[in-house]
Amino acid sequence: MLTDLQSQYSGFLNTPSLLEYIPNTFDPFLVQQDKIPSEEELKKHIHIHPNEVLGKRVEHFFEYYIKTHSAFELLRSGIQVFKEKQTIGELDFLVKNKATQSFLHIELVYKFYIYDPTIAASHETGWIGPNRKDSYDLKSNKLLKKQLPLLYNEETEKILASLNLSSQNFEQRVCFLTQLYLPLHMTASAIFEERKPPIAGFWTSFHDFKNQFDQDAAYYLPLKKEWIINPAHGTTWISFVEILSQIEQACEQKKSPMVWIKTKEDQYQKIFITWW
Repeated sequence: MLTDLQSQYSGFLNTPSLLEYIPNTFDPFLVQQDKIPSEEELKKHIHIHPNEVLGKRVEHFFEYYIKTHSAFELLRSGIQVFKEKQTIGELDFLVKNKATQSFLHIELVYKFYIYDPTIAASHETGWIGPNRKDSYDLKSNKLLKKQLPLLYNEETEKILASLNLSSQNFEQRVCFLTQLYLPLHMTASAIFEERKPPIAGFWTSFHDFKNQFDQDAAYYLPLKKEWIINPAHGTTWISFVEILSQIEQACEQKKSPMVWIKTKEDQYQKIFITWW
């Protein structure tokens, strides 16, 4: 049985890149699956505050991945760029590829997207955050117009010069990791014509969840830091009646919670319950 930190790191390693399924957007940086280090090894190199948000946790995992990968050297991470004492942006990771002697600027993205066919003009535009406050379109536009161009800002050039480098030395990559959730009963073939991404789970409304799901199954409402974990690693399960109360509280706060489901046959499922 994996520990909590091992389960989170394993979830990070096993999250697919959206850019393998939405081509012609960004040059992808792909994380390769690897063996899971021991708890002691992870704790030695990854220092996470108990209340640290999921996005920061993923940054720790990616940094550890680069530092321990034989092909790469981490030059800098989390580089704040200032102009007249005002922050104008941040570069996620500057990395050297030892084999090719090339330099990479890597922007890291980790998202949970559900597919809403009612707004999908194309399969790219249908991916939104569970609370409808985020979308693939918004993030890709931010990458194109703000995050990637920051490399060529004159203030960034000063930082690179301190490393005896220039923006012209760098190739840009995006590590765009996503868990994708389809409407209940929809299949990936209904969206993707060629390469079909692995689907992490499904989503449904609270009303439909109450009326359609197995009352004899066991349920768990994971904390957000646990969202990347395979639900097979879950240890605390409650009844259908108990989970309904927890889901209702979340929905009243206009939050769409993730729920893990375990059937009597020990089959596991992840599902988002939308508040809207």
